[in-house]
Amino acid sequence: MDFRSCVLVSGDATTDSRCLRFARVLTSFGRVTVLAPGDSETERELEPGIHLQTMAAPRGSLRRRLAWFWQHAPGTPAARAAGLCLASDLYVLPAAARAAARNRVPLCFDSRELYPSIASLVARPVTRVFWRAVEQRYASRAQTIFTVNDSIAEILRGRYPRVPVELARNYPSSSSRLPGIDVRASLGVPAEAVLFLSLGGVQDGRGASLYLRAMREVSDAHLLFLGQGDTGQLAEEARVLGVEPRVHFLPAVPSAEVVATAARADVGLCVIENRGRSYYLSLPNKLFEYLAAGLPVIASNFPELSRVVHEGQCGVLVNPSDETTIVAAFRDLAGSRNTRLQLAAAAARASRNYDADAEHDRVTRVISDLLHAGV
Repeated sequence: MDFRSCVLVSGDATTDSRCLRFARVLTSFGRVTVLAPGDSETERELEPGIHLQTMAAPRGSLRRRLAWFWQHAPGTPAARAAGLCLASDLYVLPAAARAAARNRVPLCFDSRELYPSIASLVARPVTRVFWRAVEQRYASRAQTIFTVNDSIAEILRGRYPRVPVELARNYPSSSSRLPGIDVRASLGVPAEAVLFLSLGGVQDGRGASLYLRAMREVSDAHLLFLGQGDTGQLAEEARVLGVEPRVHFLPAVPSAEVVATAARADVGLCVIENRGRSYYLSLPNKLFEYLAAGLPVIASNFPELSRVVHEGQCGVLVNPSDETTIVAAFRDLAGSRNTRLQLAAAAARASRNYDADAEHDRVTRVISDLLHAGV
């Protein structure tokens, strides 16, 4: 039997490590197509068994592009052939739900954040109500909801008591890692300089401005933002603060190169600001990528982040509402090589507790049970 799955995602699948982890799980059952809106029609093989197809969505607002995708994605050959549809985020869930209903096949929803409590919606009540309605309408139709940690899982189980909620933690795979790039060499960062690293999208509430202000207090250190986003405002802020020569921006690298690239840095930054429950309860990919790279971390003292850092004794927890704690952490780690080495060793040990292969196998079993049970 030629079983096929369709994974729908709103962003760039090539740098979306979580989306690719689900796609790799689904290759256990057959061929996988990752379907996404884009600026042009493209098709290519991402990995063995994983085919990427982008659809040329109309230019304009995100709402307009998504509405077009919701309408047209379910009619694509990839969606019509799917024996399982997985929405890799809320923004494509309506399209995935329509495709699954048309095919009468299982629908899975990856609630990688606590939608719609994300930071960008805190001050936009009308938009928040809209996305909450979208989630309620379509998540309740799923056969399984996946999420990133226990705190968010508990909330989702309360919202959707009839839908099983399963954990799919953000542990980076070791089996598909590539060498990555030598960011120090490409940026001209001296070998003796401490390099702070911020992985992931440059988004509001992810600590970027806090890092820039802390950089004023560590005169010899460098800071690298490695990810997508509009960096113009941050670059201007760095210039005004007088730290521009030591602040660098590079685009996201393919997910298989993230850990090796991160290993060239000295400290990983995961200071999430309290801009809503989704951020407060978050447990992002980058925390585990830092640990896998052997980097000590500076992280927010929020429940899920604190749990990992406390258990591994692998970093410094800060209060993102109190900049003095962030400055102190930057100073401590920039000023003490011994502290960095001790925490780095602890990070490497801690990473062994987050077994990506075991997580892969567990999610595979969940989906296998779902397919055997039928819709």
